Amino acid sequence: MDKRFSYEPHGGTLTALGATGKLLVSGSADELLKVYDTRRMVEVGTLMLHEGTVTAIDFYGDTHMLSGSEDGGVCIWDVRTWDNLKVMKGHQYVTPSLCSRHGVSCRRL
Repeated sequence: MDKRFSYEPHGGTLTALGATGKLLVSGSADELLKVYDTRRMVEVGTLMLHEGTVTAIDFYGDTHMLSGSEDGGVCIWDVRTWDNLKVMKGHQYVTPSLCSRHGVSCRRL
């Protein structure tokens, strides 16, 4: 198998994945989110805001992404600019999963 593209790996165990359209985002124990454009096969960048292992990633349509971590925080990201719009810190413990689907029952598997 030929290698199509590769980039620097996370500095910790891969703990979360999320995808929508052409985007793939990975989260890790290194507290980072790495963003990839799967159509162009390039790494878009790294998001650094969590203060604990990233545990959950979910997309809200093609405009927003949610990420959760062991610090109990949930970050809301604008997918077009990758600006952080809000950090919610209401949870005392880990955020194990996220679901932002309209009209769909979401549950942890």
